[in-house]
Parts: sequence; C-alpha cells; structure tokens
Amino acid sequence: MSKHYFIADTHFGHSNIHKKFRTQFSSDEEHNETIHENIITCGNKQDCIWLLGDIIFKESEFWRISAYAKKFQQVYLILGNHDAKSLPRYALQHKNVCVMGVEQRWGLWLTHVPVPDYELYRGNCIHGHLHSKVVERGIYEYGNCVATGQDQRYFCVSCEQVDYEPISLEQIKEIRGW
Repeated sequence: MSKHYFIADTHFGHSNIHKKFRTQFSSDEEHNETIHENIITCGNKQDCIWLLGDIIFKESEFWRISAYAKKFQQVYLILGNHDAKSLPRYALQHKNVCVMGVEQRWGLWLTHVPVPDYELYRGNCIHGHLHSKVVERGIYEYGNCVATGQDQRYFCVSCEQVDYEPISLEQIKEIRGW
C-alpha cells in the first residue's frame, strides 16, 4: 500500500532565503539541498509526495520536479501564491505529476492557504502558507473571546513546522487524532 507524504513552502529558488527567513542555513544552496534530500529520501517508488504550494520560485529549479517524478509513484502539486508562473506547464510534461489548486481527498482539504473554517464541515485541512504560524481558534464566553489556541482542525506542513522533512498522512492523523 502506498503512503502519502506532505510538505509545503520549500521555496526552491528564493534568493537569499537563508539571510531573510531561514537563518539556520548557511546558504541558499544548503537550504535547497537539505530540503530536496529530505524529500528524495522519504518513502519509496510506491509512495506519493504532495507539495502544497510555494514550491519553486525560479525555472532553474524545475529539475527537482523531474527528480520527484522519477522517485515517487505520483507527485501532486498544489499551487501556491509564489510559485513560478510556468511551473504547471513544466510539471505536466511528466505522466505521474498532477497540478491542482485545491483537492478534497480522504475527507480532508489539501490546500496551500488554509480554507475558511466555514468550509470545515466538509473535512479538516492540511495546508501550508503559514510557515511558523498556526490557525488559531477563539474560546468564547458570553460572546467575548477569552482565549485562543491552535485550531486542531488544521495541520500546517510548511517546512518550518515539519522540520524541513515530508510528513506522512498517517503521522498527521495520529498527531491530530483525526
């Protein structure tokens, strides 16, 4: 049986990301290669990888999609707000790469940007976009918000939240109790 792995906000080709946002990396190259190797080494040929947006900023990084297409049974790209405009055209040259804006599967939303909470009657949401932040949910008493906490109906797979490694659907469900 195939496993499904998720990661978002890889930001391949984002100039100076190691200086601006992900300062634990010494260079853009170290950033890109660390995430790429973590993707390549997870799972096997029977498994699927889901890249939930903001994957590749520059065309010079498109070769990574070809590597994933060779490694995995299926590659799913959910486009993000910063993906290179020509990414879909390149990605769809591969028979086992699917490009989408949003997907509903296994009773879950799979998106880049978290879906609004009024859509969650259709299922919980695996998403990216938030990097180190989380979707919060207010606790109300007599119409007043008295506290906030992480909304357990959402699971963010941005690199910062999954230690720059893809996470399996089984792990997500176990962590959230879904």
